[in-house]
Amino acid sequence: MITTLHRAAVIPIVREILGPPLLVLVLTAGVAWFTRNPGWFSVGGAIITAIGTKHWARRMFRFKPNQSEAPLPPTTLPGPGPAYQLNFASLNESSQRARDNLHAYIGVWMTIAGGIIGSAVPFLIGLLH
Repeated sequence: MITTLHRAAVIPIVREILGPPLLVLVLTAGVAWFTRNPGWFSVGGAIITAIGTKHWARRMFRFKPNQSEAPLPPTTLPGPGPAYQLNFASLNESSQRARDNLHAYIGVWMTIAGGIIGSAVPFLIGLLH
């Protein structure tokens, strides 16, 4: 069973994910401007990279590393007689994995962006001066 997130659910998650690194970027730019030292972008980029890596590995942090790709629990469970019961734990885990996938997708790009900010931005600002 594949679970996808509805757009209404994705937007708050994306805001939650992107808020801290954007704050770090703004604070980094402010400190770099105030101190006139573009080297602060290396610090901000490293922090953004660490935040991105945390999101990228979210599922592994939720589980033990050897269980992060374990199959989902069964969707239905045997019930009384010939009936079946819906296994809500399976639905919850499926939804949580969809969230994990979104976190991982954004985390990969955030990690790349943090590396670029930390390495290229100080160099480029240095070229301009």
